[in-house]
Order: sequence, then C-alpha cells, then structure tokens
Amino acid sequence: MAQSSVASKTYASRVASFANPAAKLLLETMERKKTNLCVSVDVTKKADLLQVVESVGADVCMVKTHIDIVEDFDLDLTEKLSALSTQHDFMIFEDRKFADIGNTVSLQYSSGVHKIASWSHITNAHLVPGPGIITGLAEVGQPLGRGLLLLAEMSSKGNLAGGEYGQKCVQAARNDTTGFTCGFIAMDRIDEKVALQPGQEHKDFLVLTPGVGLDAKGDGKGQQYRTPDEVIRQSGCDVIIVGRGIYGALLKDGDKSEAFRNVQEQAARYRKAGWEAYLQRTQQNLGEGSSKRGASPLMTPPRKRRLFAPKPAVTDGDAALALQLSQEQASNANGVGATRSYSLRRRTQDAVQVKSEESEDAVAEEVEALTASTSGTRSTATSRKSRSSGVPKQEDEDDEKKPAIKKEKPSPFDVSPQKKTAKPIKLELDPSEVKPAPKRWRAQLDVLQKQRKRIVAPVDEMGCEENGREDRRADAWRVTAEDEEDRAKRDRLTVLISLMLSSQTKDEVTAQAVKNLQTNLVDGISLASILASTDEQISSCIAKVGFWRRKTGYIKSAASILQSTFGGDVPKDIDELCSLPGVGPKMAFLTLQSAWKLNLGIGVDVHVHRLANRLGWCKTNDPEGTRLVLQSFLPKDLHHSINKTLVGFGQVVCVPVGPRCDLCDLGKARLCPSYRKVDPKSAATRKQVILLPESDEEGEEGKTEKGAEGVAPAIEVAIEGPDGVGKIEVKVED
Repeated sequence: MAQSSVASKTYASRVASFANPAAKLLLETMERKKTNLCVSVDVTKKADLLQVVESVGADVCMVKTHIDIVEDFDLDLTEKLSALSTQHDFMIFEDRKFADIGNTVSLQYSSGVHKIASWSHITNAHLVPGPGIITGLAEVGQPLGRGLLLLAEMSSKGNLAGGEYGQKCVQAARNDTTGFTCGFIAMDRIDEKVALQPGQEHKDFLVLTPGVGLDAKGDGKGQQYRTPDEVIRQSGCDVIIVGRGIYGALLKDGDKSEAFRNVQEQAARYRKAGWEAYLQRTQQNLGEGSSKRGASPLMTPPRKRRLFAPKPAVTDGDAALALQLSQEQASNANGVGATRSYSLRRRTQDAVQVKSEESEDAVAEEVEALTASTSGTRSTATSRKSRSSGVPKQEDEDDEKKPAIKKEKPSPFDVSPQKKTAKPIKLELDPSEVKPAPKRWRAQLDVLQKQRKRIVAPVDEMGCEENGREDRRADAWRVTAEDEEDRAKRDRLTVLISLMLSSQTKDEVTAQAVKNLQTNLVDGISLASILASTDEQISSCIAKVGFWRRKTGYIKSAASILQSTFGGDVPKDIDELCSLPGVGPKMAFLTLQSAWKLNLGIGVDVHVHRLANRLGWCKTNDPEGTRLVLQSFLPKDLHHSINKTLVGFGQVVCVPVGPRCDLCDLGKARLCPSYRKVDPKSAATRKQVILLPESDEEGEEGKTEKGAEGVAPAIEVAIEGPDGVGKIEVKVED
C-alpha cells in the first residue's frame, strides 16, 4: 500500500472529501462505533433475519441484505429493519446488483414489492448496461441521500470482473457528476490503480470487500476467503463483509438460541480483528509519534464531532443575505444605528409597527394597523402609502422622541407571531349549499386512479408526508435519548415544517431543505433546535425554497408559539393550526392527516383545485371553495387519498400550461370535459420516450385484441412539470 494512498488516512479525516451523504454517514458510523464490519445476512426467513440483525447490531457499521431471498417478505420487515438500524446505529446495504437499463432500473429501485430506495442506504450495480445505469439509479436515490457502489471486482473464483472491466467502473465513477457513486465492491484499492484521464479530478471512494474469513479459505462453491488483516491492513480496503463466518451456526441443526449466541460472539470477534487491522494500518502511516491511541485524532471526540458537522451549501440566496448583513454591520460600526437582534413578535402601539413587505397577510395587517392606530402612533405601511401618493409625512412629537426606532430597518425575517382568525374554519357546506354530485365523478375517478398507479410523481417520493417519515430522516445518525413520544413529536414537527416550506416550491427543493435542517441544525428539526438557531442558520438551510426569508420568520415564530402555547407539540385542532404564521387550511388539513392520522378535511392545493374544475366536479374561484364542494360528495374514506391522487396527476399529466391530454386515459375514454387535442410536434419537444420490453405479467387478462402478440408494448415518458420531473407508463397505440 503506497504512502500516498487514501488508506493511510483515518476514516474521520476522509469525511470532508465525500459529497455523498451516505458515504459520509458510513465513515462517521465506523468512526463512532469503532467498527468496519458489515455482516451479510443471507437467511431466508424474516424472523431469522431480524434476530441475526439484533444479535450483531452493536458490532457492525452496516448490515447487508439480499431481500429477494426472504420467503415471507413483507413491508413490515423493512420497517423493523429500519428501526433496528436506528436503534443500533448501523446502515443498510441491499446487495441488489442492478444490471438493467436506466429507466427500468429506476423502477426496480423505487417501486415493486421491495421498494429498495425507501429503506436501503446503499445499493450496488454492475456496469454492464453502461453508465446510464448510474443515471437511472441516481434519479431515484440521490434525492433520498442514498449511495451507489459499483461491482468492480468479485471474490468468487473464475469471475469475469476486474481487469479492463474494473477500470471502466473506476472511470465511470470518476465521471459521475451526480456524486451518487461513492465506492466499489473490490478486493483492493482498485481506484488507485487506474490513472486519471485528462480533465478528471482525484476523488476518494469507499472500498467494501466480501469474501472475508478467519477460519476457512474457501467454501467449495467458488468463494475464496481472506483474513481481515489481508483486506484492511495489507490491501487498504475500508469495510470487511462477512456472511457465513458469522451466521454459519444457523445453518446447522441444533438449538437456535445457542446458534444466535454464537452469531453474537463471531460478530464481536470479526469486529475486533477488522478494527485492529485498521488501527495498525493508520498508526503505521502516522508514524511513531502518533502511534499511541491517546495521540491519535481518531480518539478525540470533540474534534470528531466538528469533522462531521455538514456545512450548508452556498447559494445565491445565502450570498444576498450575507451581503445585506455585512452592510448592516458596517453601518453599525460607523455609528449608524445600534446592533440589534431580530424580534419575531409583533411590535405594539408604543413602537413603530414593522412588517415584512413579503408577508401574505400584509394587506390585512395594514388595514388593522390603520384602524387601530392612535394619533400618536403611525404604521410604516401608512407612511409608505403617504410618501408614494405625494402626501407629506406629518411629524409629531412621538416621532421626534423616537428617532432610533424610525431609523431601524425591519428584519427580513420579522413576522406576526400568531394570527387571530376572524371565525372558525368551515368544515362543510350548509345543507342549503349542497348541490347534487357530478354525474360521472365515480367513473372519472376510477380511470384516474388506475392510471395514477402507473405514474411516479415528485409527491410520491418527496412529498411532505414522506419527508416526515422517521425512516427517511437525514440525521438518523444522531445519538439521542428520545422516547417514543418525543420521537413522535419530532416527526409531527417535521411534517409541519415541510408543509410550511412547500408553498411555491418544487417537492425536490422542499425535501432538500428539510434534509438541510435535519443535518445542519444542532439537533435537527426540533423545537429546541429551531429556537436555539439564528435566523441566518435557518435561512441558509432553506435558501432555495420560495419566499425563504418570509418562511424563516414563520418557522421561528411557529416554534415559539408551539413551545409557549401548545405544550411543545403540533396541535390537533384545525383552527389552532391555522393560527400559526404561514399555515393555511390546506397545510392544516394535511398536517392533521399525516401527523395525527385525523381525517377532518381534504387538503386542496393548486393541483387539486385545477383538476377538480377541469373535470367539472366544481366551479369555484379558490381552493377553499373547492374543498367544501369535494367534501360534499366524495366519501370520507377518499378524503385522505384524493390529495396525492390529484396532485401527482397534476404534476405530471394535467399540468397548468399545456396539459398532456395525449397521455391522459380520461381523455381517451371521453370522460374529461376539458380534453383537447395535442399537436404531435409540440408533444415531441416536451417528452423523452423510451420503449420498454413487452410484458405478459398480466397473463390472459392482459391480452388485447392483438391476440397472440399479447399486450401492447408499454412506454415510459419522463415529463418535466412545474414541480419537477415525473414518469408515466402508457400503452403504444397503433
């Protein structure tokens, strides 16, 4: 192993060289738990798999699965596996070995029975189909913070990997601009054997190595074993993958409880061997002066924590904010005004009332200020109106007495702390207002739901409900002492924050902002963490969402109100939710559904409002009117699902401008009153079509009038909508 090899560095020192969050998390986990052991749990029963994971959890940095060999697989398995991952602080690696073309592999990764991307931190793939497989997997995994390993080499005798193929894998990983590829399955530091091509930059990669054993050199089926010392110290690899060497006792007849004790003992044994090999490798390269554990930066907890604190990305919004703050600081230094802290409380009549020009209810607040103001107090909104209309501003004694307040600039984050609703939110129409249900609504919904199942929309993978799931936390590595109630409060708050960020923002941008808050704030998304953070810290995390300055104030103000008024939790009352700044009826109903599982009303956004009117279900001017009409005829069991059904369809097919009626089954069935013909030439410029292979999975029911030829070939269309890219499968018609 060359002295210049990245293997001469500690795991901690390499974190900063990775952009991929899964790679960072793995290095941090290895450093924190002091283990480089990955156990391959290749058992065929759900109960055995979970018991093995429970037995080895304390000793591993990662668990590797072959989920498709589990005979009694269900989604409960992945939920429990994810819970164990959080409990024992390890990552999950699904050894899927993807090897199909880009679009097909995207669906294999995101959909189907296993839904791998939803629970596996890292997966792997062959490069046989070409670099397009990386792109296909990255489209699904990158927004979720996942990572990809390329199978550059294998441990079995006579395998065809390695050599030129391995070199191609290294080059493909270097050329991956998404950062989704974070390493290789290989026998040594294969990335350091391949010379850099012109224009390529050096990248650090993880190397995970299978075929590790302490007691055997082979298994009679082509598998060859090397010791942890050979893999870690001599070859410079990062992680040892051990399977039957640890769970082998389960393959023999005997007492299972004894077998699981043996599994636990073997895991501890391999963990010790792997970590000692790593310490010898790093201490050897650090030299005699740092060979003692106490002198190694590896063993210094404070420095370790700083190394793993992700830095927020620099954005145009951050730069503008930084410039504004620096200018204000310079003014303060020159004596123009005093340094201040931003207040999120509404100013009283004893001071000049200050409001953000971007506030959603600025007009209402101006009217309130005008009607409530006395002769001795004038709002800044009134002053602005007077100046803009050419009326001279009248100076009075109070204005002269408070020059400092007059000169103070409003904070870009200053908002009203709590709204006072004039009347409760109307939950349903009065009997006199109810009209007969649309004649064809059931037939329309049936067709729409059927096609919706074949659409992968941004809301399905990055919607607010998905962002609030515990298993999708970007800061799962945090070691906290949360009980179930505290964890539930955090999940509910995450849903609320995600919804507050989502207005006028694409789902993928919202999802990334939530991840930024989870990873960059001191304790992720919690009331204490938000209240302890500065406005600038929060704004740097959400600077890419729409109206980020306003939403920074909303988040800080809402956190303060939740802490002081609602017992530190998200309220479960619609009017209380709507009293929070930045929260309207749509967000409130969706929060109750996702956070509290309370179905009190339909969350109607612009997509639901648009589709309901286009389908002829209502003739309304605003989302609230649409909600009341929909609730008057839709069965209550549809109130929760109708939002995601219509939102996904609106994001991909029934877009605001230029709806894709050529792809809509409702139009083909003559069930949509708004259907219009789409110019084929125009459609050709707006979509990328890839033919998928014919499928006979539906059997006799799937055959069409084409007889022996079976089903019509399907195509997948990738569509750029206002909320991001979605996918839809459609049939090819003659």
